[in-house]
Amino acid sequence: MIDDPRAPLAGILKLVLKSTPAIANDILKPGMDEGAYPRTPVAAAHELNKMFKDTIRLLPRITAPVRVFRSTVDHVVSDTSVAALRRGLTNAPLTLTTLENSYHVATLDNDAEEIFQGSADFIRAVVAGTAAAQVQEGTAHE
Repeated sequence: MIDDPRAPLAGILKLVLKSTPAIANDILKPGMDEGAYPRTPVAAAHELNKMFKDTIRLLPRITAPVRVFRSTVDHVVSDTSVAALRRGLTNAPLTLTTLENSYHVATLDNDAEEIFQGSADFIRAVVAGTAAAQVQEGTAHE
């Protein structure tokens, strides 16, 4: 979710303001660079805001397990995004893993290995659970 108070005005602002300085390199690990553009198009921020609204509306349709990695210090995305997931994922289990040693761009930060390993473990567990459920239901395919 976009917490910036200007976000709801992006549809109008894009007509008079082409871009704003980018939010980039929210990374705790020294020497890392995410390679972000120097500016963010206001029209893109407007589209992102519209996409978030659609996504929140559609969250109850998700039935697959969801895993979220969230830095305890994130200068870009606030906790409102996690709260929106908790409210919206009414038909799917949500697993939240907090990252203590990274900022927003956590896959380039100190907790990157935890994210990569945790994601692989999560996918294996979901796939194994799906396969076990199919065997119990008699619908497994070889």
